[in-house]
Amino acid sequence: MAKGAAMELMLYHSAAGANSLSALIYMEEKRIRYAARPVDGRLPDLRAAGALPLLANEDVYVAGSTRISRYVEKLIPDSRVQPADTEGRRRMHQWLERIDAELVPLLDTAGCMLLAERFRGNRWADAAAGTPAPATLSETLAPCFRDIEEALSRSAWLAGESFSLADIHAFPLIARFAGLLPGDVDRRTLPRTVKWLEVISDRPSVHKVVSFLEGRMAMPATARLH
Repeated sequence: MAKGAAMELMLYHSAAGANSLSALIYMEEKRIRYAARPVDGRLPDLRAAGALPLLANEDVYVAGSTRISRYVEKLIPDSRVQPADTEGRRRMHQWLERIDAELVPLLDTAGCMLLAERFRGNRWADAAAGTPAPATLSETLAPCFRDIEEALSRSAWLAGESFSLADIHAFPLIARFAGLLPGDVDRRTLPRTVKWLEVISDRPSVHKVVSFLEGRMAMPATARLH
């Protein structure tokens, strides 16, 4: 998709996974040469298996969106997508750790919750007995939503005044949660977060990635960023 450096990387991704979206957006923001290949179901025959998204660089394979961006930042130090100051970088890495530890697992939980709601009252209900109810999911997400709103009250972006990996990797997840739990992310409760989502949605990298994905396969409504 993007052109720039002589090196070409291969990014295997799913059609509408939030982590794949963030990896694709990152590669566009980085403005380097890479190829993107959608994978439906089984990964291609690679020497190193991993969950999507998966970056292949000759005989090196890196799985996971935040791991991919950290790897590429070290591999290609030009045009870093991170704050220039030490404090900003520290805050960025704190957000990345929180994204991997909290938001990614919770998005999986949200999918299970919707499945449980769909089959509530029939024979599938017992299988989903341990799935959190929507209120429980909302309560679990509330501290993270509050922290995002507070961070955006102090600066334009999550880690400071520079758009960074923290924003890239949080954005598809929060956008997905906003679609799943619209009452939790709205202008009344989280005005700065909603504005942050809108501003990122209008970035050229996001427009390009969404157009790229929609041109190859349909995306579910909850995956759309506009």
